[in-house]
Amino acid sequence: MIIHKLTLGVFAANCYIIETEKKHALIVDAGAEPERILQFLAQNGLTAKILAFTHGHFDHIGAASAVKAETGAITMLPKEDCGLFLDPKSGGDLFPSYAGYTDGEPDRLLSDGDEIVLDEVCLRVLHAPGHTPGSCLLCGRDFAFTGDVLFAGSIGRTDFIGSDPQAMRKSLQKIKMIKENIRILPGHGPESMLIKEKQSNPYLGF
Repeated sequence: MIIHKLTLGVFAANCYIIETEKKHALIVDAGAEPERILQFLAQNGLTAKILAFTHGHFDHIGAASAVKAETGAITMLPKEDCGLFLDPKSGGDLFPSYAGYTDGEPDRLLSDGDEIVLDEVCLRVLHAPGHTPGSCLLCGRDFAFTGDVLFAGSIGRTDFIGSDPQAMRKSLQKIKMIKENIRILPGHGPESMLIKEKQSNPYLGF
């Protein structure tokens, strides 16, 4: 298994492409610039099988329709963010020119504790609301895609429509309970390690 990162779109959102031993791809947060994602797949001989999303904000789902149409990959999204997935403007008029996801309901709606499996890769869903109602971590054996819940040195905003500061605090407490020193792969910015965030991230210090 190899994890690749592309930083896409005007909001510099991180899209992660997990390459399996069978040259299949599990894509996390295909947020923009579908042509770059498809080019990366082609250049590396990868076949996209799954498009998974940490939450439903437009800058994390913006390439979903185009990539799905080209590859036939199935879409998976936290169930609480299905409304955002279908109508990103329901989360606020953040990006008025965005037309929305066009392919109807996601193929699979995810709940806390669910697993996403592709070849040797297994990601467990850890529901972590606050940034959005459905925000989640997608946790592997020694890493986690944290979306816009936890960044290196910071956390996601809680002043959007559907955000909840109290829910975010509870989610951060959940993350603090993780004992392993996992690799943190956020939706924006550089990666980190959980032990570093526990020691220096002010939002994990309460």
